[in-house]
Amino acid sequence: MSETAPSFSHSTNSSITRKKFVKLKSRSRRYKGLKILLSPATAFTVSYAGYYAFAGYSNAFMPDSSLGAILSRVLMLVMLVLSFFYVKKRKRMNYRLLVLPVLFFWAFYLLRIWENTHAGVPIAFDVNYMYFLFIFNGIFACLVLMKIGWLIRVRHIVKIMPVVCLIFLVGLLMNYDLLLESSEHIMQLDKINHISMANTAATFLIYYFLAFNVSKTTKTEAMIFGPILLLVFVYAQSRGATYAMVGALAVYFIVSKGKEKYITLLSVTLIIIVLGYFVGTETADVVIERMQTTEDASTEAHMESYQTAWQQFMNDFWIGRYIVDMETTTYPHNFYLESLMAVGLLGSLPLFIHLGFATNAALRTIRNKKYGLIGSLVAVLYFRDAINVAGSGAVWSNTEFWITSTLILSLWYFKKPTARSTRSRVKKRHHRKRSGRSRSSRRLQHVT
Repeated sequence: MSETAPSFSHSTNSSITRKKFVKLKSRSRRYKGLKILLSPATAFTVSYAGYYAFAGYSNAFMPDSSLGAILSRVLMLVMLVLSFFYVKKRKRMNYRLLVLPVLFFWAFYLLRIWENTHAGVPIAFDVNYMYFLFIFNGIFACLVLMKIGWLIRVRHIVKIMPVVCLIFLVGLLMNYDLLLESSEHIMQLDKINHISMANTAATFLIYYFLAFNVSKTTKTEAMIFGPILLLVFVYAQSRGATYAMVGALAVYFIVSKGKEKYITLLSVTLIIIVLGYFVGTETADVVIERMQTTEDASTEAHMESYQTAWQQFMNDFWIGRYIVDMETTTYPHNFYLESLMAVGLLGSLPLFIHLGFATNAALRTIRNKKYGLIGSLVAVLYFRDAINVAGSGAVWSNTEFWITSTLILSLWYFKKPTARSTRSRVKKRHHRKRSGRSRSSRRLQHVT
């Protein structure tokens, strides 16, 4: 008598697989290191600063290949997806109607890219890479972070930020000879230009400026990494990055409340003075000389591109026409002007509405202390990016701006803060203990 092999339906197999995944997921929560690695804080940090943090390694090991850049982008997506599924489904935030303006703009811009490529418009860069970067590292990353970004915790961000910062600095150290050679004019590498290098260093400088008083560990890290990051930022000689960082911190000081910002400013100023004493006045001279340079080749090229882009916008005022400057076949290095040039005034209207929502959320988040380090960090980075994109990058390549401008909406509009201050929690706990003792003493008196 022959035995028949047991048969399982597709639904049974899928349910078993789902149970195994849930079981593996519950086991992984026991490991603290894995919990930090798969946290929303890691997803945000890697998506925002991970690409240029790994650029030094690509330049050292694969200088003539684009494989390193592709692997970095794929790694960012993998970390994002893993963090999304690691967060429990009931904790993921639902989208609100405030997302509609930016969704409309993304749709308009993608349609314009498709129309230009099929119409044979000459474009100086790889269109497939443009699609990949804008859709996956831009739109997809924003939509994922908007659902899990409100779960970014300070205890996780203070662990992952130093790691990514160290990865960035070690990658630059591996290219020390090339950086030293290029620093005579503008410090940069083939895989990371001086603007991106300065902006990445500024990201970590802003973080350590805001997190300086969080703990003794962050103070120590700021004293170690801060001077090195400041040197990288200075010798990269990016005027746009300097204007953007100074402008964002100025907004923070004007809007924020409390005396802690003055203590932080005093501490950072002392560090800069000590650094200047040991290094000398050369760093200040580099910054002043770069800021006073207004007639170099890059400035002239940008000004010509601005004029051409503005003329193209005026020719197709309402709906736009081209995603590139038709004289140089590349983007005009101005995010807002490129938007007007590509989709016109009507197509750019959702973008301006989105900017209004994001700016309002960023200002209110800075003023509300209950949002703490995470709210201030995302808000300041948003202002930095909003200023920076006016002179660098394209609509499809400025993924950092899209991430901060959408994440700040999630932090302010989607989820109101429920955390109380430590002092109020301690007082409430103490009051509960005292009331418990008084109740027990009254019962004892009643019994006697």
